[in-house]
Amino acid sequence: MQKTNSDALDFRVMELIVSRLCHDLVSPVGAVNNGVELVDELGQDVLDDAMELIGQSARIASARLGMFRLAFGMAGSGSRVNWRDTRAAAQAYIEVGKATLDWPADSIPSEDASTDFLRYAAKLVLNAIVMTEEAMPAGGAIVVAVHDTGFTIAATGRTARLSDESQVALADRSGVDALTARSIHAYMVGHYAGLAGAIVSHGSEPAALGDGTQGERLSITARLEDV
Repeated sequence: MQKTNSDALDFRVMELIVSRLCHDLVSPVGAVNNGVELVDELGQDVLDDAMELIGQSARIASARLGMFRLAFGMAGSGSRVNWRDTRAAAQAYIEVGKATLDWPADSIPSEDASTDFLRYAAKLVLNAIVMTEEAMPAGGAIVVAVHDTGFTIAATGRTARLSDESQVALADRSGVDALTARSIHAYMVGHYAGLAGAIVSHGSEPAALGDGTQGERLSITARLEDV
């Protein structure tokens, strides 16, 4: 990924980001509405079940909003990003899915890291976490290590590999016309890596799972080009 001096996004990319956000939010928000309608129609007899549905759906919507606010919004930019909030948003996002997240509190860049990396590091890491979580449809474990010169994310599950379209989007070889809502996170990882002056690489290999069965480990690594 080549370093770029502009963080401006193509209009199609922005449309795909909005489409992806709406896709990820419409289901839990719709479930909240369904729970309310259920109580309206059937009354107190279904209150407990409806409240459970509403509560779980609201947690999912809140977790996704919190993650996307930092991954795409202004709150995730700049050298003064609150990394405690960043880690908490990532943890909440992963907890409502099928994976687990291990991101130590001290695994963050210091103030001595390069200005470009500090500006985009949070967005880069968060989009990479979403990308790796999606690469494990059956769930798995995600381990994050962030330092001053880049990061490594290791995802281990029954299957853990990037789709062909995500690999192409990550390398920015497809152009924006070939992007889809499913590959937009991979594209954004590459985009933010370019802005941060980092090179992103990935690879999958066989890995033993905790239950003794065979699985896969996907590694996403970013390192600064001048290191």
